[in-house]
This record gives sequence, C-alpha cells and structure tokens, in this order.
Amino acid sequence: MKRLKDLFLVYDKIVVILALIAGITAVYYASLSVDFQFDDLLSIVYNRRLHSLSGFADLHYWLNPNNRALGYFTFALNYQAGQLNPTGYHVVNMVLHLLTSYMVYAFSLLLLNLKAPEGYSDNRKKMLAFVAAVIFALHPVQTMAVTYVVQRLTLLVSLFYLTSAFCYVKARMAMIENKGKKARYYFGFAFLSFVLGILSKQNIFTLVPMLLMIEWMVFVKPGEKTPMWLKFSFFGGLMMITALLATGLMPAETSSISRTDYLLTQAVVLIEYIKLIFWPLNLNIDHFIAVQHTLFNVAVIGGLILFLLMAGLAIFMRNGRFRLTGISILWFFIALSVESSLIPISDVMFEHRLYLPLAGLITGIVFGVDALWGKGRNFMPLLLFAVLAGLAVVTYQRNLVWQDEYALWSDSMKQYPDNPRAVNNVGLALKKRGNIEQALEFYNKALALKPDMVEALYNKGLVYFDQGNYPLAIEQFDRVLAQSPKKIDVLGFRGVSYGHLKNYDKALADLDAYIAVDSLSGAIFMNRGILFSMANKQQEAVRDFTKAMKLDPTNTALLINRSQSYYLMGMMKAAYDDIVAAKAAGHSTDQRYINDLNALLNGAEPKGNQ
Repeated sequence: MKRLKDLFLVYDKIVVILALIAGITAVYYASLSVDFQFDDLLSIVYNRRLHSLSGFADLHYWLNPNNRALGYFTFALNYQAGQLNPTGYHVVNMVLHLLTSYMVYAFSLLLLNLKAPEGYSDNRKKMLAFVAAVIFALHPVQTMAVTYVVQRLTLLVSLFYLTSAFCYVKARMAMIENKGKKARYYFGFAFLSFVLGILSKQNIFTLVPMLLMIEWMVFVKPGEKTPMWLKFSFFGGLMMITALLATGLMPAETSSISRTDYLLTQAVVLIEYIKLIFWPLNLNIDHFIAVQHTLFNVAVIGGLILFLLMAGLAIFMRNGRFRLTGISILWFFIALSVESSLIPISDVMFEHRLYLPLAGLITGIVFGVDALWGKGRNFMPLLLFAVLAGLAVVTYQRNLVWQDEYALWSDSMKQYPDNPRAVNNVGLALKKRGNIEQALEFYNKALALKPDMVEALYNKGLVYFDQGNYPLAIEQFDRVLAQSPKKIDVLGFRGVSYGHLKNYDKALADLDAYIAVDSLSGAIFMNRGILFSMANKQQEAVRDFTKAMKLDPTNTALLINRSQSYYLMGMMKAAYDDIVAAKAAGHSTDQRYINDLNALLNGAEPKGNQ
C-alpha cells in the first residue's frame, strides 16, 4: 500500500488522467448513440451556418459575445467531419468533460496546497484533489451538460473559466515569490482563457468577481486589512449592479417574469440544486418549477434561509481551518449568479447550470468530509468506493434514458405531469414513432394545460398537414402566428396548405413573407416554384426551381419540375436538357416524355404522350 501511495505521489497526473478516461468512458459510452434532443435541433440540426466554415469568416460575428462563436465553430467542425452523425459531437463533449475534470483536479490541488491546514501531507492533498475530480466527472447531475450536445457551450466556458482562475492564482503566487517573468506568463494565459470563455458563453463574466473573492479568501491573510483596491472593486461592483437595475440596462432573457419574482423563484431552485448534488436521483431534462410571486411561501423562505446560512458560513470559515470549504461555497454562488439572481430567464431551472458551480463546490465538500472524519478515516476508502460506484451507476443509467426521446420525456412527465412542454414532447416522440393518433392526444393534453402553447399548436397543425386535413392545419397555424408572427417555418407550412386548397394568392403571400426573412432555404424556393407552376406562372416557377437547385445542388429532382415548366412555356430544348440531366442523375423519368421532346426538337410529330 505504501508503494502505491509513493507511486501516486510521483505519477499523480498520469494516474488522474487514466482514471478519468476510464471513468468517463465507462459512464458516458452509452451517450455516443444518443440522437440530437430538444434545443439541439434548432442550434445544430437546422442551423445552416454550421454547414460551411465560411459562415464564420465574418469578424463581426466573433466580436458579439451573444453569438457564442467559438462553441458554434466547434459544431461546424463536427459537421464538416461527420455531417449530422451525433457520435462525433458526443466524443468532443466527452473530451471536453475530461479536460474540465482534470482542471478540477489541478485547481483543487492548487487551493489545497495554499489553504489546507498544517499537517496535510502532499499525498493526502493530491488524493483529496483526485477524489474531487473523480466525483465531479462521474456525478449524475453532469449528464445534461455532457450528453445534451448543445451544452458543449457550458463545457467550454467551464474549461476556460477553471483554466483562467488556475493561471491567475499561479500568477499571483509568482508575484509573491518575485518571479515577474513567470507571473506575466500565467497572467497572459489567464487572459487568453478569459477571452476564449467570452467566445463560448456569457457566464465567463462572473470570473471577475470570482477572482476578487479568491484574492480576499486566499491572498489576504486572517487579521490583515483588506487592501483598498479590493474594497473599491467590491463596492464599485455593487454600484454598477445598482446603476444597471436603476436605469433598466440590466439584461433580461424574458420580460414575462419580473426580477423580483425570478429571484424569489431561485430561492426554491437553490433547494432543488442542493438536493440534486447530494441525492441525484430525481434528474429531469425539464424541471417544472412554478414562478414564485410572494416571499411568504415556505419553499421561498426555506431557500433564502439556506442561502444566508451557506453564505454566512462561508464568510465565517474564512478565519478558520475550513477556509477552503468557505472558498468553495462562495465559488458555488458566484458561478451560479448569472442564471440564478436578477437576470430573468424563461426556463428557471436546468441541471447543466450546476456544471461550473459544482467544479468549485466539490473541493470544499471533499475537504470538509475528510477534515471532519477524524479517526474514522481508515473507513474512508470503503465509503468512497460506495459513493463513486453509486454515482457511476446512476450516471450510466441516466445516459440510457437519454438514448430514447420517448423515454427521456416520459421520465420528465412522470415527475412533472403538469408540465405542458414535457407532455408536448412526449407527443412529438410518439409522432416520430408513427403513433400519430397518440401524438395528437398528447398535443391536446398539453393545450389543456396551456391553451396558448405555441409548440403544441404547431405540432398539432403538422399532424393535420401530414393527414391532408389542410383547413384544420391552417386553423392551428393561424393561432401560432397570432402569437408568434416571426415563426417563419409556420408560414411555409401554411402557404403550402393554402396551395393544396388552390388558394394560390394566400399561398404565395405566405411564402413571399418567409423568403423576405430567410432567402437561403432551398426547400422554400422549391415549394414556391411548385405553387407558381400550379398557378400557371411558369416563368416564375422556373426562376424558383433554378434558385432552389443553386441553394441545394443535391436536389436534382427539381430538374423534372423545371423541365415541365419549360415545356409549358414552349421551351422544348431547355425542357429536353433538364429531363435528360434528371435521368442521368438517377431519377425515374418517363421515357415517352423524353421521346416526344426529342421528336419536337427534330421536327417530327410527337406521339402525344405528354
């Protein structure tokens, strides 16, 4: 046993990396076959910017933090490598989770070396950091950040956040040791990581108060006066937040929830987050937490008390042997602050929001348990094995649930039966399985829970559209557009529905409105071309078929449509060239039509097969 400890002391980095690779591969291997889910569809599958790297050549796109350009650029690289095969996307997410988990080890060890009480050996510190990293890597609450492809943005910002914080602390240590060159080196990497974080997700901006907290908790010794620049920074930050609130410049993702109501709701959410960290058995893709409107609620009061107790305990611990646990608690709240404070977000709770906060909190938990265990530390390996095995099993099982869209949303609905989004998405999963009537039942259930639910109305309209019941489809699409006039995909389906009813004026008006917003969809030009042809506007039809094939060169079947329009315009040579090209492309064509066109071109009498 002593020899193993000595080996770990010398080769700790290698051991940690190998253990993380083994653990993450074991619990996340099942995620490799998970299809794109939920927001993955809009952010990745239907996002045409990802289909070409040229879409990232615009410098202005990179300069807007709201675009999260680096994250989407990695999706574009995935697309270039394997189109929409989800396996490659999941491999990248697993690698990022591995790197972040290693940074949890490195940063935890750095803090332990700085703030662990006297008497802690190097081997003990490394072992505690190792345990923190493995728990972070295997914790079931991380599945949403790792398995849910679009949350690569969370993985990236967490990796750069930890790297920047690590480099900053290393730079400050170098300054104390009067190693200026080394300090500049680490400050440079800290700044670079910060910039990369800006290009990944807006959470990176909490790094500024995080570093101020680290300065106060790590580098200002107990009994020392807090430097004036640190006090100025703290009060300056409070004044800036106050000014943003007073002027209305504080950002908000939604206006449907007030800042006060959102803050009260986050008190309830805090309880749920803490429960998930210590008892991660009620995981859910879509926690349905009611928005709170009053302080006088048991859950709200309980959450606020929990916050005050944790924050107060963290500050109290600053001058004692549990200072590291205090740092971890403050890390948790600061890292969570963007999504759980005064910036209203329509989705009040998501599990992936715990990814970065847990990266810091886990060190304090592990250290606290070790420090409190005392003489019973000999039983620690057995307890640790049980905890890690339990976490690994739950994480693996959670990834199995993610493999099936119906199972994922049924699981969500089971926990929150009144969640209209979960009910609607169960219907969507059933439709994909071909259970149309059952899907329609769930859409109606969702609308019973939320009568104005746009997604359910839209999905219900698509069912009627697929069934050929165009009047009922139009009725649903009208209700959607009354609430969301900018939902242009609905215009496309309503326009085609009008076309089937031979109401060409309304049909073309809808498709014109679609194209006015999005002129890069080959499918919409194809549909408008078909409508023009049905309305006997062949010249316009030819124009749209040509545009559609330019936007989507693989859609060579439109050569047949364009050939027929050319024929009706009397342009036999163009009609013949298109139909021959369609046949050469492998499409089924009517040889009699080709023969008639050939006869007309050669001055012979056609047999009248067209």
